[in-house]
Amino acid sequence: WIERTASVSILDNTFTKTGFAFGIFFNEVIDFAIHNNTINAGYETYGTIYVFNVDPATNPSVISNNFIFTPEEIVINGMDNLGFYHNTIVSSTDGIHFNPLNSTSGDPSLSNSKIQNNIIVAEATPFTSSALFDNVVQDHNLFYTTGATLVSYNGTDYADLADWQATFTGYDQNSQVFEPVFTSTTDLHIESETLYRFGDATVNVPFDIDGEARPATGVTDVGADYYNESLLGEAGAYADSVCVGSITTFTDTSVIVGSPIYYQWDFENDGSIDDNTAGNTSFSYATAGTYEAMLVISNDKNATDTAYFDVVVYALPTVEAGSDVKIDYGDEIELTPTYSANVDQVSWIPTSTLDDPTVNYPIASPTRKTTYTVEVSTTNGCTAKDSLTISINFFIPTGFTPDGDGVNDSWEIPALVDYPEASIRIYDRSGQRIFSGQGADYWDGTYNGNKSPAGAYFYELDLNNGQTYSGQVNLIRLTQN
Repeated sequence: WIERTASVSILDNTFTKTGFAFGIFFNEVIDFAIHNNTINAGYETYGTIYVFNVDPATNPSVISNNFIFTPEEIVINGMDNLGFYHNTIVSSTDGIHFNPLNSTSGDPSLSNSKIQNNIIVAEATPFTSSALFDNVVQDHNLFYTTGATLVSYNGTDYADLADWQATFTGYDQNSQVFEPVFTSTTDLHIESETLYRFGDATVNVPFDIDGEARPATGVTDVGADYYNESLLGEAGAYADSVCVGSITTFTDTSVIVGSPIYYQWDFENDGSIDDNTAGNTSFSYATAGTYEAMLVISNDKNATDTAYFDVVVYALPTVEAGSDVKIDYGDEIELTPTYSANVDQVSWIPTSTLDDPTVNYPIASPTRKTTYTVEVSTTNGCTAKDSLTISINFFIPTGFTPDGDGVNDSWEIPALVDYPEASIRIYDRSGQRIFSGQGADYWDGTYNGNKSPAGAYFYELDLNNGQTYSGQVNLIRLTQN
């Protein structure tokens, strides 16, 4: 609250006050400057900024470059020589209310004032003047309201800008109406390099609220923030298409001017910040689909930029090779896995005992215990695999007749031709070992060159792969040879 003084400057402050409280109250103060402030306050009757009965001054007073959040309007009562420039105002009621006083009685009447390059957002009426202007320049402003009246002037309400411009051709001919997009509800920095660029640079407010230079001539941004993308550079990122469950690498291609303050990655575009890693990062998706990912970056110049990009996540194929089985030595079997519909290619290993390792249902003819693995892939390169094991039933003869007739003259196990590392031992009833063999070796019914007598003998077979067998073999002599 300041009264009856001159040459007052309120610069670079943050005012926050709730309830019945002024933001700034001037009564009969001349030659003042309210500049580069963030103001969040307001009094029920007198508003966030209240200026009353200010006499003309040698130097115009200025209200400029302010972020203003207000539950009430800004009230200017009886003010001459005012420059109201580059303010960004968000109000839950009215925006600005000018009350020009009676100039014929010598009271200030807003004469020789300029209202330019402002953003005024209000739930009720953005701009109100209770009386006619006297030599006022009002133009290049952005208005937006969710209410029914855009401008109220000298007792008449105007619902849209076109009506106001047509009725008073000297005002707001270059102003616009649309809803501005701010960084957030608590941060009134603008989010577009070109959308707000219709202001008049000649109002001579050379720097914005962040101290960044505005153009000296031509066109500039409206509002308190001059959005200059070159202050940041450009956010950029990409991620290659991936399969579900794979690690997705997000590559940061941002070009940043100055020092980065924060990175915010949203991998699933669900509004949550998934990662704050500066530079490249990674993520794994659990579900197939197309995701719009987002990277927001900010630098030490309080500039931000956002990059959006799609990440395609492909579904995995599925394959079930089937249950383990056992077949007799020398038999073959068709392998019949179950495949998902997105399987494009099939590959089996090992290949040596399959008729074709690239078909869905190959014929397998293993001669020893074999684990077959099938790997499948989709057109997008996603893979899956499964395995099954085929065991071999060995035919081990229970007897033989070494009588020299050429039939069943030796005790041999045909499957051992595929097990050269196998070892076999045969014992008589007393436990004496009478035969030792390796691989496909066979016993001809002799010991030390002499015919072994008919009877029961015992064998031990070790395949040297964890499988062992033992049992009885009968030596039968049909004739005395």
